[in-house]
Amino acid sequence: MNAKKTSIDMTGGKISVQIFRFALPLMAGNLFQQLYSLTDAAIIGRYIGVEALGAVSAVSWLIWFLNAVSRDCSNAFSIAASIRVGQKDSDGFKNVVFHAIVVGGAIGIVVTVLMLLLQRPMMRMIHIQAHSFGLSFDYLLVSILTLPIGMVFHQTAALLRAAGDSTTTFLAMTVSTVVNILLDLLFILVLHWGVLGAAIATMIAQGASAAIALYQAGKNSMFKLSRADCRLKPAFLRELFRLWAPLVLNSLVVTVGGMYVQSGYNIIGTSFTAGSSASNKVFSLFEALVMAIQTGASVFVGQNLGARQPDRIREGIREIVGMVLLLCAGIICVVWSLDDEIINLFLSKSDPEAYEAAHRYGVNFLHFQITGMVIMAPMYIYRITVQTLGHGSYALIAGVLQMVMRIATMGLLPQLIGETAYYLPTVLAWSASLPMVYFPYRYHIKKLEADLLPRKAA
Repeated sequence: MNAKKTSIDMTGGKISVQIFRFALPLMAGNLFQQLYSLTDAAIIGRYIGVEALGAVSAVSWLIWFLNAVSRDCSNAFSIAASIRVGQKDSDGFKNVVFHAIVVGGAIGIVVTVLMLLLQRPMMRMIHIQAHSFGLSFDYLLVSILTLPIGMVFHQTAALLRAAGDSTTTFLAMTVSTVVNILLDLLFILVLHWGVLGAAIATMIAQGASAAIALYQAGKNSMFKLSRADCRLKPAFLRELFRLWAPLVLNSLVVTVGGMYVQSGYNIIGTSFTAGSSASNKVFSLFEALVMAIQTGASVFVGQNLGARQPDRIREGIREIVGMVLLLCAGIICVVWSLDDEIINLFLSKSDPEAYEAAHRYGVNFLHFQITGMVIMAPMYIYRITVQTLGHGSYALIAGVLQMVMRIATMGLLPQLIGETAYYLPTVLAWSASLPMVYFPYRYHIKKLEADLLPRKAA
């Protein structure tokens, strides 16, 4: 394949070095992306108020689902594309690009329309309080309208990563972060547009990242399509559906469980949702590092699956899991030592009573979420590996278990252990998911080795 010089071929060389080279720009890019999310929360919480931060947090799971639609669709195309990179099949890669344009575009439009039609019923279902309903509605509305733009960026960046180019993702996220922060300052502090201004700033920043990704793809010969490449193929549509359906269904059931939990938080009040929002923003910053390594793992597995090297896959996943666990240990030490200072970044002291409550909730949430990363991180790696190997149903089952665990925790534990129960749903959901992806990974990698290695030796 005629790849760019910045592309990385992971089918040979030292695995840890290849993964680190590929993941480092993604880690930096994800950090920048989370930085503008943190900036939104910090400016909203400190300059608009705790109630405004709580209003944004009240619809956080609906926004998570919007992001999941983009992520799952791009992951499905990335898996298909990375396998063809491993197979040195440039025509197949280009056909993946065409399907991404047509199918991905259709998915983005359909989901956007459905979310617009269902926005009010979904907001009522999660018990958003009347005094913050308008703020939550405005923020969610702009987020829904941003989905097609996000789809363009995520799919283009994912296909570039499948070809081994992770630097474009870093560049796009860096530029969009700078744009978002500057517009936040303008729209919120100067023009006083409030929560709506923060949402509009994010939309424009997403547009900047999409433009950069499209520009870079346009310079890459692997994305230059001929008329022969622009054909919908039933076999590929079936392959795509097999990859995508379990991913999006998993995200859907996880969202249902998350909305059930969020509904309980919203009933408690805006101080509770503001505290959880502050914690979630910090957690998302560190989760982004793990997700960058997860993305590298997916491309690594896909390329080596295409190259028929299951032994290299096994060795690589062992090294990657060790890498993320070491990273999590460092994160836990840093966050626990700076927890008060971190949460204070997001909260205004203009209402002392609301501040004290939100601060306490935020610190407690942060302790549980950050410590739980030692369960979350390996679960993410094994889950994406099983999906890339072509067995996405396990991720769906894991998602159902997450939903059940969240609902059961919120429904049963508060009566038994009190407030602590409200900090546990996500950590217990991760705990239920980990075995459901770890043991299938062990089974299928052994089976793949048994099927492919004898043929390779022959």
